[in-house]
Amino acid sequence: MIAPWISARWAGATITPVTAGWSDDQKLKIETGTGSFLLRLSPADALTRKQDEFDQLRQLNRQTDAFPQAIECGASPDGSQCYVLYGWIEGEDALNVLPTLSEDACFQLGLQAGRLLRQIHARPQAIVIDAHNVIARKVATRRQQMEEAGLTFPAYPAMLAFLDTHLGLLRGAPTAYHHGDFHLGNMLIDAQGRLKVIDFNRSDFGDPIEDFNRLFTFSRQTNPVFARGQIRGYFDEIPATFFPHALCYILIDCAFGLLWARRYGQREIDVHFSLVEQTMTDFDQLKSSRPSWFEDRG
Repeated sequence: MIAPWISARWAGATITPVTAGWSDDQKLKIETGTGSFLLRLSPADALTRKQDEFDQLRQLNRQTDAFPQAIECGASPDGSQCYVLYGWIEGEDALNVLPTLSEDACFQLGLQAGRLLRQIHARPQAIVIDAHNVIARKVATRRQQMEEAGLTFPAYPAMLAFLDTHLGLLRGAPTAYHHGDFHLGNMLIDAQGRLKVIDFNRSDFGDPIEDFNRLFTFSRQTNPVFARGQIRGYFDEIPATFFPHALCYILIDCAFGLLWARRYGQREIDVHFSLVEQTMTDFDQLKSSRPSWFEDRG
């Protein structure tokens, strides 16, 4: 249902619900005589977070048109919701386009993705977050929840052992603005073949390497050539600690994802275990912190 204030404000516009994505937010495409827009409505208590997203996007909009144009952020007239109004980005879903392209074209799009992610992370932030402290507490909490629920699986002890050994890599990590869900499902390809990144709904602040966790799972699953390109596009020279550092975040999702998956039934449990199997295979049962699909290319 479209709220009366929306219909009144955009009187004469064509307003169409947008149903793609996992979020519970209401999303509407608004087509007027002057252009098309995306209106995203969230619960009222999300206003501070949405204002952060809006402010960050406004700064990024000055550098590139590869991200949604942030136009307005505020609260609904009755105060029950908050909203952000964005410019509409035209393009095809990257998930549909990449299977039609050559490996070199996929690699080049990956390079674009890496450069755009570096732009997101490059802006100085006033906030400072101790990533190691935050993540160490999260891991301790999740371990206790797994134990209390009696949950385990064959790869679980090896994942915990890796985290115990390598979580110290997060100490001293800089604080960056995160996209929060940076993978091919949130990317479009425009008519000129340029990559566009959408859906900053899960954005927050923290260790920039955490923003690679979806690359090693979802993007790699779809197109490992693209994933290699993203890493190469992000770094001028890949740090020696990058892969084990990133693997910590991947294993947090893999080790404790069962807590989330079991709420949604067998289908999500199966998806979780397919991700576990993929990760353990990619990293040679955690004997290597460099994935088997990664091949350095110049």
